[in-house]
Amino acid sequence: MCFFKKRRSNDEGLVENKRAIEAMTGSLETLKVATDNAEILAKIDQIQEKIKYMNPTLDKNAHNFDKKINDAIGDLKIAVMKIKTDDDIAKILTSFKHLEMLVADRINNSRA
Repeated sequence: MCFFKKRRSNDEGLVENKRAIEAMTGSLETLKVATDNAEILAKIDQIQEKIKYMNPTLDKNAHNFDKKINDAIGDLKIAVMKIKTDDDIAKILTSFKHLEMLVADRINNSRA
């Protein structure tokens, strides 16, 4: 019996990160279906384009940003489903600014 743990190759790690990025863009795609507000749809499109072209990486710090981005997208899904007033829309647009900052930090981090 072999008790050695198989090491994950770099290619497998990059493929896994690429799948995580694709999952984030897919989550944003489902968010588009949940709303009909033009401002929110425009923000989703902007962020989705940035996420779509993020480089897969093996960097642990970038993976932490990916988790934060995924969590922020999940929070936005919940908020969009509960839209009732214009104040709710304003709060969601503020949340998009937070998501944009996370995506920008992730992109800048992966270049370093």
